[in-house]
Amino acid sequence: MFERLCRVAEWAKLQRLLWAVILVFALLGFGITTAAFLVDLLDGIEASWAKGVVALIRGYLELDEDVASFLRSVSLTMIGVSVPYILVVCQQRKAVISALASGYWVNFLRHFVGGELKLVVLPPGHLITLETDSAIVQTKELFARRWGVELQEEPIAGTGRTAFVVYLDGQKLPVVVDMCRNLTVLGEIIENELGRFLGGTLCTAETKFAYLSEKYFRHLEQEWISKMDLVKTIVVLDGADDPKFERLLRNVSKSQPS
Repeated sequence: MFERLCRVAEWAKLQRLLWAVILVFALLGFGITTAAFLVDLLDGIEASWAKGVVALIRGYLELDEDVASFLRSVSLTMIGVSVPYILVVCQQRKAVISALASGYWVNFLRHFVGGELKLVVLPPGHLITLETDSAIVQTKELFARRWGVELQEEPIAGTGRTAFVVYLDGQKLPVVVDMCRNLTVLGEIIENELGRFLGGTLCTAETKFAYLSEKYFRHLEQEWISKMDLVKTIVVLDGADDPKFERLLRNVSKSQPS
């Protein structure tokens, strides 16, 4: 239950239009609650338009004082919540995801464009942000059991960093696996959020990381990989058991000299 609520809360932090609609209705609600003040203001005016407005308010908009008080409180609360979301939270959330994805592209992924290497991107779990070495060891063992391959960390030419080269039956393949250790930054952001007042009421670090990393990889595929037509060069897995990895191994093995 709390996981669903957390995902809803994280989803809402990305929906600027939703909060704009809430703000509009909250302003309308607050406007309706001021009808009694408007009646008092216009009641002494003899002009026909003023009498018409007063009659309209009394006929359709005038509320019981208790109802008006409740609606006013709710409206003011929603105005106070929606404005920061529109101006800060939604924009900040999207900016973080976009900045991380574009940084990953500029600093690493773009170096595979036009090259001979195939890059396999493995979305990590939250463990990568806490115990990076343990997460890597577990992943290498999982790949060995599931696919019968060995992952060896080696420098990748032209990128200025290391990744995990795939070896099958002792033969080095032109396939590189990256475990997205750059997402430790996302983990640090999440930890800071959870440390705030009521920050961990609905969410755990694992749930927030899982949801936001989903958005990160979706943004990465939509804005960079698909647009650059690199789906055959850069493969994003849906987990270590994703059969896309087996198909890639099969295709690459066929192309290797005997």
